[in-house]
Amino acid sequence: MTPPARPSRSLLRLLLTAYRPQLKGAVLLAALSMLAAVLEVSGITVLVLLGKITADGKTAYTGSVGWLQYPITLSLSQLVAFGIGTVILRLALQLWASWVEARLASDYTRQQRNRLFRRFIESSWESKSDVRSADLQNMLTLNVDYAVSVLSSLSGGISALGNVLVLLTSAMVLNPVFALGIIVTAVLLSLVLRPLSAWAKRAIHRYHDANIIYSREVTQAVMMAREIEVFHVGGEVKQQVEETVERTCKEQHASVLTQKLLVPLYQNFVMLMGFAGLALAAVSGVPHVEILGIVVLILLRISSYTQALQSVYHHAVGKSVFLDALAAAERKHTVGAYRPGTAEVAQIVDLRFDQVSFAYKPETPVLAELSFAIERGETIGVVGASGAGKSTLIKLLLGLHSPQQGQILINGVPLRELSRDSWCRRVAYVPQEPHLISSSVEANIRFYRPDIGLPAIEESARLAYMHDTIAALPKGYQTDLGVQGGELSGGQRQRI
Repeated sequence: MTPPARPSRSLLRLLLTAYRPQLKGAVLLAALSMLAAVLEVSGITVLVLLGKITADGKTAYTGSVGWLQYPITLSLSQLVAFGIGTVILRLALQLWASWVEARLASDYTRQQRNRLFRRFIESSWESKSDVRSADLQNMLTLNVDYAVSVLSSLSGGISALGNVLVLLTSAMVLNPVFALGIIVTAVLLSLVLRPLSAWAKRAIHRYHDANIIYSREVTQAVMMAREIEVFHVGGEVKQQVEETVERTCKEQHASVLTQKLLVPLYQNFVMLMGFAGLALAAVSGVPHVEILGIVVLILLRISSYTQALQSVYHHAVGKSVFLDALAAAERKHTVGAYRPGTAEVAQIVDLRFDQVSFAYKPETPVLAELSFAIERGETIGVVGASGAGKSTLIKLLLGLHSPQQGQILINGVPLRELSRDSWCRRVAYVPQEPHLISSSVEANIRFYRPDIGLPAIEESARLAYMHDTIAALPKGYQTDLGVQGGELSGGQRQRI
């Protein structure tokens, strides 16, 4: 399940679908951010007014605020007290917003991992069988982590957007003409920088495509390590991977460079426009230049937040392939959900294949109109050439696949109508390639079946001629077998 090179849906629709459960938290975050922005404007105003009365050698500020020319008089102590109160309240709101962001991230991780793993476990074998363990592991770890990083980025973007709206409104209230002039200039600058922004977007896609190729090559090298060693081609493999690393790093350099260039270009140009506007106002003798100074500081803050929004956009574009892959995996396992029957089976009296046919590909049948019957107490063996369908026959018996024609009857009841739990309790299965969980011997024999006690576990070990071997282990049945039971032989792993 390697992520696709491009998202299959529009970015906005993809984000809304992926983070729908987090929308309420996002609304709260936006509200907190807008309140914090109001306090930020208040703090900036207090700083400028304190600077003015200090420069003028006065102990109070007397003037008017905004285009309504509302007169105000504030003493030095009032300004200081108001400023301190503003800082304390803004800090409290920011701490609350940080808690909300952290909660959104942890809730998303919990919900996404549980939902996707639940979909996988509950899906049919046809849906599970083409999923490689490394793919599912990456999907539940790396892809979810990337999705969380996008969510965290979007949370910051929501805060930035709330700040922009409040700051912009404040600037327009204080001096609409001056603010509008700088805003128009900033918009024109954004249009001029659009080609560079588009280049950055393409660079992000190229970097992620190169990363996917690198991941495939590394995974392939790990899976084929034995063959690489036997044929002594390690040098050639190393050269190929290093060449891919070089291409990936070049794309990474281009991606990071283009994104980093946008921020200083935009911010410094807006700053120059602010300087030019203030200088022009001072030369022209415009009254209350301090108000224009407040507007300039507000607009500079707006430029920082707008650049943060642009960074959020590029981050979301770059990581959207992983969101798309998560959505595709969930759809795949939802469509392929297993739907068992409800009939119970107390004991198996007879088992019959009745005209059973099965094929993995329509043009290549594996089993064709196979019929046979087995009575209780019989022991049979199935022999045949490689590819004759022996493993497929076992998979059909286990219920991993369903016949495409005909039916499998247990005591005269079609297998698909039996309760999955009831049937599995009547089946013993030793695979050709045994897999063990990273836990104790006892946990491996019990295998997630809590109703099986230690006496039954020991008895089954005796029947499999493993009890003496297990007893000789350092902690007996409590010995941890590690990853895949690496200290045991293949035969011992099978018997466990």
